[in-house]
Amino acid sequence: MSKDIYNYEPYAHTFIGKAKADPDPLVKGGWILPANSTVIAPPVTADRQAAVFDAAAQAWSVVPDWRQIALYETATGAPYNPFANSAGVAWIPVGPLPDWLTNQAQPSPDHVWSNGGWVLDVVRETARLTVDAQMKTAQMLAAAELQTQGLTDAYVSGQLSDEEKARFEAWAAYKRALFLAPSQPGYPRSIEWPASPTA
Repeated sequence: MSKDIYNYEPYAHTFIGKAKADPDPLVKGGWILPANSTVIAPPVTADRQAAVFDAAAQAWSVVPDWRQIALYETATGAPYNPFANSAGVAWIPVGPLPDWLTNQAQPSPDHVWSNGGWVLDVVRETARLTVDAQMKTAQMLAAAELQTQGLTDAYVSGQLSDEEKARFEAWAAYKRALFLAPSQPGYPRSIEWPASPTA
């Protein structure tokens, strides 16, 4: 003769499996129940649900199960790490989702969490795109400067050949167009970059 018991893990008390209890040799008709087990059968759970045992109430409850689902911090958009996170909490991903976590991935670094969802922060996006555009402009200007380095005085004094003069003027026009990029209506979201004279 045997008796079914139901084991649950020691921290979140989630159901982990069914086993058989051993008879208690000291108590007639009694059974030996290991730690973290009960004779009360857990309820049936659906996908992404877990049965959790309340030892004080001697009852099971069905709660959301986030253990196989990617979670993200609403403050930073970073993947949830139970050992290092902005909330400083080692939360076991079973039960109601804390308000500082979400299962929605941050669409971009420019999105912020607001009213239960990610919202585009236009100011942040504009600042990032502006910095990106400025860095790209600086790189393109630096490359263009190498093409005309040391030729300005020769151009002004008319010492360049026609071919050298045309090349110098093409690069000068290109650099001027780069300087004027911020004046474009779509800047910094939509930029029509000038074509390099070598293109």
